[in-house]
Amino acid sequence: GRRQMAALETMTRCSRDEFDAHVRARRPALMRVSAPTDAADWERRLLEDLRGVRLPVRFQRSRPRAPAARIAEYMRGALHATLGPRHAVDELLLGKARWAVSGIDVRCEALRLGRAWAMAAVDGALPPAERRVPVREKTGCWVSSAGWVTDLHWDAYGPHNMHLLVAGSKRVLLFPPSEGARLACYGGLRYGLRFAAAVDPGRPDLGRHPAFARAQGLEVLLEPGDLLFIPAFWWHYVESQGRVNASFTRWWYEPAGEHPCEPALPGRPWTHLNLARFLLWEPLALGVVGLWGLVAGLWGPLALGLG
Repeated sequence: GRRQMAALETMTRCSRDEFDAHVRARRPALMRVSAPTDAADWERRLLEDLRGVRLPVRFQRSRPRAPAARIAEYMRGALHATLGPRHAVDELLLGKARWAVSGIDVRCEALRLGRAWAMAAVDGALPPAERRVPVREKTGCWVSSAGWVTDLHWDAYGPHNMHLLVAGSKRVLLFPPSEGARLACYGGLRYGLRFAAAVDPGRPDLGRHPAFARAQGLEVLLEPGDLLFIPAFWWHYVESQGRVNASFTRWWYEPAGEHPCEPALPGRPWTHLNLARFLLWEPLALGVVGLWGLVAGLWGPLALGLG
């Protein structure tokens, strides 16, 4: 059965000072913000604006339990998005494939409206400019189908994360940095896999990762208008549950000396064995699976289950 986790309380009203208290305490926060339009109407406008627009799409064929297989699946999807054919979102919705698009850069009025709404909500909650580093702030846009999963990780380079859902629904699992050992984080490299974890919280294999049974985390169910603050270096896992899920993210940093430091990662033997496995035989597996995925992607929509 599903592992029981504590729920994160939703704040319907949150002043900037109250939110800043969460930032200083390095605690996640969930805020409900008002939407400029009905969520269902916004989703309809989004699909109309994207009708026929062909985009680089990532696909998830399956959700393998083995960490190596999940990494290989991720790489296959990345190769397809980079080198494979483009796909139209309205065509994808006719099939059963799990897909996601990130970094959309198209002339889409619905996305511009959603971005303006998201950034206004974020700017209204963020600490004052003197407590941030504006030149390092970045914004991302994500659109995904039901069933898409983002594996357990913390954001590379350790920014704070403000995530606003504008359409669909998502289940998010959060774990503090101190739980890294129980999550089987890979660690061991200054740049690379240190922000990835081997555990699949959605379907944990306790035979492979028994320590996860003792991990303490939070569960969040996001609906349109929910603004989630994920502190730097917090682990998070995301399941897309709506027919079409769209969200915007603002990554930001506090000034030097105030921003959280990267946590020390466990140096146990299994960590180094995991790294050795990645460095020795998994590159070959990734290459083979990635090549196969590229060929399958170029084969056409039928190969992706869209026919």
